[in-house]
Amino acid sequence: MCTALTYCDLEKAAKEFFNKGYGFGMVKIDLRTKYSSGVEFSTSDGILLFWKE
Repeated sequence: MCTALTYCDLEKAAKEFFNKGYGFGMVKIDLRTKYSSGVEFSTSDGILLFWKE
Protein backbone atom coordinates (compact mmCIF):
# COMPACT_ATOMS: atom_id res chain seq x y z
CA MET A 1 0.00 0.00 0.00
CA CYS A 2 1.35 3.40 -0.96
CA THR A 3 1.24 6.31 1.41
CA ALA A 4 1.70 8.98 -1.24
CA LEU A 5 -1.50 9.03 -3.26
CA THR A 6 0.07 10.60 -6.34
CA TYR A 7 2.72 7.88 -6.66
CA CYS A 8 0.12 5.11 -6.27
CA ASP A 9 -2.03 6.67 -8.97
CA LEU A 10 0.96 7.05 -11.27
CA GLU A 11 2.00 3.44 -10.74
CA LYS A 12 -1.53 2.20 -11.48
CA ALA A 13 -1.80 4.34 -14.61
CA ALA A 14 1.59 3.12 -15.88
CA LYS A 15 0.67 -0.54 -15.31
CA GLU A 16 -2.66 -0.06 -17.11
CA PHE A 17 -0.95 1.70 -20.00
CA PHE A 18 1.57 -1.09 -20.60
CA ASN A 19 -0.82 -3.98 -19.93
CA LYS A 20 -3.87 -2.89 -21.93
CA GLY A 21 -2.60 -2.96 -25.50
CA TYR A 22 -1.05 0.45 -26.01
CA GLY A 23 1.97 0.83 -28.24
CA PHE A 24 4.67 3.44 -28.06
CA GLY A 25 7.69 4.51 -30.04
CA MET A 26 9.75 7.45 -31.16
CA VAL A 27 10.24 8.98 -34.57
CA LYS A 28 13.24 11.21 -35.20
CA ILE A 29 13.98 13.14 -38.36
CA ASP A 30 17.16 14.96 -39.37
CA LEU A 31 17.10 17.29 -42.38
CA ARG A 32 20.18 18.78 -44.01
CA THR A 33 20.61 20.73 -47.19
CA LYS A 34 23.41 22.68 -48.82
CA TYR A 35 22.70 25.42 -51.33
CA SER A 36 24.88 26.13 -54.34
CA SER A 37 26.00 29.36 -52.65
CA GLY A 38 27.64 27.25 -49.92
CA VAL A 39 25.05 27.97 -47.22
CA GLU A 40 24.18 24.89 -45.18
CA PHE A 41 20.95 24.39 -43.26
CA SER A 42 20.16 21.56 -40.86
CA THR A 43 17.39 20.80 -38.39
CA SER A 44 16.22 17.82 -36.39
CA ASP A 45 13.16 16.93 -34.35
CA GLY A 46 11.66 13.97 -32.60
CA ILE A 47 8.25 12.93 -31.38
CA LEU A 48 7.10 10.30 -28.93
CA LEU A 49 4.10 8.35 -30.21
CA PHE A 50 1.42 6.40 -28.32
CA TRP A 51 -1.41 4.44 -29.89
CA LYS A 52 -4.12 1.95 -28.99
CA GLU A 53 -3.52 -1.46 -30.54
